[in-house]
Amino acid sequence: MSEHQKLTGNGFDYLLFPSEGTAKSLIVLFHGNGANAINIKRWIGILRAENKDADIISIEGPVLMDISAKVREKYNIPPDETLRSWFQMESIWGLIKHLSAYVFNRVALFRNLNGFIDARLAERSLQDDRLLIAGLSLGGIVAGHTALARSKACAGLVLSATAVLPGLRVKTKPQTLVVIGTEDTIFYGGKTPKNFLVRQFARAASRVGLTHAATVKRLQKRSVPLEARVYADMPHLPSDEAYAYTARFMAQRLG
Repeated sequence: MSEHQKLTGNGFDYLLFPSEGTAKSLIVLFHGNGANAINIKRWIGILRAENKDADIISIEGPVLMDISAKVREKYNIPPDETLRSWFQMESIWGLIKHLSAYVFNRVALFRNLNGFIDARLAERSLQDDRLLIAGLSLGGIVAGHTALARSKACAGLVLSATAVLPGLRVKTKPQTLVVIGTEDTIFYGGKTPKNFLVRQFARAASRVGLTHAATVKRLQKRSVPLEARVYADMPHLPSDEAYAYTARFMAQRLG
């Protein structure tokens, strides 16, 4: 994987993994809750192998999470590692409140993210037909609602181990790939997650209908062209096989 650059633009910090030569396309990635832009480097490495002429951008979630020393010790989180989110996560009900705001209001985050993406495309003299947007877990929720709110359809959208919110608004309909595992305890069902941060989000998600089945129905109802791919025995964190499939999907959509 190529060396990355730490950059800031339009109010967002991000990592740029530059293409081999002049970028012919742009891939924008959104990490999950309690992670950060470099946390998805395994996915980025797999994407790079199939998309050598794409600039890959991984955006940092704008909310810095306050994790206690006790929780860091219990889950082996280094004391100097910053963990980020796209929403305030002060409590389960606090998260539901924020998610509800996204259902019933056109909240600024999606507009701001699309402004960020527009600026990055302009820097490269690229249009939406050379743009692919993808997200993992909570980042997938943000990626989906950002992509579907764009004024022009991007080349493709990948939703990995994630969902879309009730009340989804669709302005454009890019070809969309949804990837999930049958052992995903947050969005597919199964046992209660052991990890504190994951369990907190899973409980909130279940209360607002953030399931794989509901996601597929919401997208189909709005006539979004959709491929849903389910991997047996795969947990919430995607396997290399699943990541490789998303990489091939992106390469195909970007031509």
